[in-house]
Amino acid sequence: MKNFYWIKKCPIAGHIYIILILLTAVMVVKLLYGENPAMEVFRYWAPLSGRIIVIDAGHGGVDGGTYHSDGTLEKNINLQVALELKRLLEKSGANVIMTRTKDVALDRLNNKSEYRHRRDLIARADIINRAHPDLF
Repeated sequence: MKNFYWIKKCPIAGHIYIILILLTAVMVVKLLYGENPAMEVFRYWAPLSGRIIVIDAGHGGVDGGTYHSDGTLEKNINLQVALELKRLLEKSGANVIMTRTKDVALDRLNNKSEYRHRRDLIARADIINRAHPDLF
C-alpha cells in the first residue's frame, strides 16, 4: 500500500477508495454473469474478454478537484486509482479506454462551449459515447 500513501494522510480518501472498489466489484460481477453465450468460452481464461470498459479519472490539469491540507489533490488520487483499476481489468481481458492517463484537462478537445469546465465534461462524454462501452 505504499503507493496509496494518501489513504493514511487524507481520512476521506480511504473511504472514497473503498467505495470506488466496491462499486467496481459490483459492476464487474454484473459483467461476468451477464447473458452473452459467445463470452462463455473466454470466462475461465479471461472473464472480461471482449468487454469494453471506459474509466474516467475525473478532474485533471488546472482542475485539481478538492484537496487536503497536506496538499494532496483529488485529481491525483483519481488518476492513481483509475490506472490501478485499468491494470486489474486488463489482466482479466477487458479492453480499457481511459478518458485521461496523465495530469491533463480535456477542455482542449472541443470548442462546444465557451466555458472550460463544460468543454471538459463534453469531451469526457464524447470519449465515452465513441467507445460504446459495456461499462463506464
